Amino acid sequence: MLQVRNELEQLKSAIRNSEVAQKYDEVRHRVEQDCELCRQINEFRRRNYELQTKTYPDQLMDMSDSFTREYASFRENPVVQEFLAAELAYCRMLQEVTTEIVGVANLDL
Repeated sequence: MLQVRNELEQLKSAIRNSEVAQKYDEVRHRVEQDCELCRQINEFRRRNYELQTKTYPDQLMDMSDSFTREYASFRENPVVQEFLAAELAYCRMLQEVTTEIVGVANLDL
């Protein structure tokens, strides 16, 4: 178990020091300096999450189209684009790491 803990610390360090994580931290820090922009991004993210998780399948296309139109000009903001792209890249990296770890567990799920 000690070896696994040591390797885990190395993995955590590699994640924290990765270009993807550093880019996300840099952009997040810039966004946090603008309270209104931060609030708007968080509202966008919350509504997007709710759209994906609480919408009935037969309503998804219409609601998705409406959401896309509503936020079209907001998404044109270069800082918003950069933040969302950095966040997505970071989440995808974490998802890939998690998938790999679960893959070696060989659990019968």
